[in-house]
Amino acid sequence: MKEDAARLDEVVILGYGSQRRADVTAAVSQIDGKELQKMPMANISQGLAGRLPGLISVQNSGQPGQDQASMTIRGAKSGILYIVDGVQRSINDIDPNDVESVSLLKDGAAVAVYGLEAAGGVMIVTTKKGRQGAMNLTYKGSYGASFNTSYPEFLDGPGYAHWYNKALELDGQEPIFTAKHVQMMREGTNGWGNTNWIDEIFGTGTIQQHSVTSTGGSDRISYFASLGYMNQTGNVKNFDYDRYNLRTNIEAKIAKNWTMAVDLAGRVQRSNRPGFSGDPADWNNIAQQAMRAHPYVCLLYTSDA
Repeated sequence: MKEDAARLDEVVILGYGSQRRADVTAAVSQIDGKELQKMPMANISQGLAGRLPGLISVQNSGQPGQDQASMTIRGAKSGILYIVDGVQRSINDIDPNDVESVSLLKDGAAVAVYGLEAAGGVMIVTTKKGRQGAMNLTYKGSYGASFNTSYPEFLDGPGYAHWYNKALELDGQEPIFTAKHVQMMREGTNGWGNTNWIDEIFGTGTIQQHSVTSTGGSDRISYFASLGYMNQTGNVKNFDYDRYNLRTNIEAKIAKNWTMAVDLAGRVQRSNRPGFSGDPADWNNIAQQAMRAHPYVCLLYTSDA
């Protein structure tokens, strides 16, 4: 084994300040923002899975705007307390490009300063701050696609009619689909159709993110400012989500032992979805309807159908 001296000098964020990693005795894990941002993600919780020891992360939905992960610490019976720049709030509406570091406090010694509310552990998110030097303007963008890896294969209209008739024959009943019905399915006439409902409802989702940041300052004042935009479209048609993030962190040295910090953050979001639910736990959700829909029903009815 070889000692990593640079890692021992790494600064770890705690509930009561910061320490060198070599001096930390509590159970604390930390990931740097640069490491976190190596993978594209819609929110911070998606990027933490498997990257902080002791953190259990489960993503229950892929719906745009609702795809954040549920996180707990191994062995804990209550949820994690989330702190962002010293304020208790959700971490899922923060632009991941604004994150400086994420610390996970896991034992009693680490979370004691937060009291009983932190019985399930504490996650501290620190956003970026300004640095002394000339103004530095940075743009970062990404574009990705999402799609289902596999679909169940269903019968088409004529195939459905054939096997439905076969089942009736085995039960000693007369078939209900005639050769004329099957022909009209193939031609799509008189209200009959041959529709693949899986192909009509499911498709390829997209996610795009754009972030512009500016940082700089002098020995008296420093600043960090960012403007971010994210757009998601779902694998199911008519699901989409837009989010705009704005952040400004300013630090000013008023006197020798007096520093003032002003952190401002805001977001605007818009979400669209169909009237039926896409949640797999809901009754009669969109996926269930796609599987139950008869393939001999035409996609669209016209006045002459």
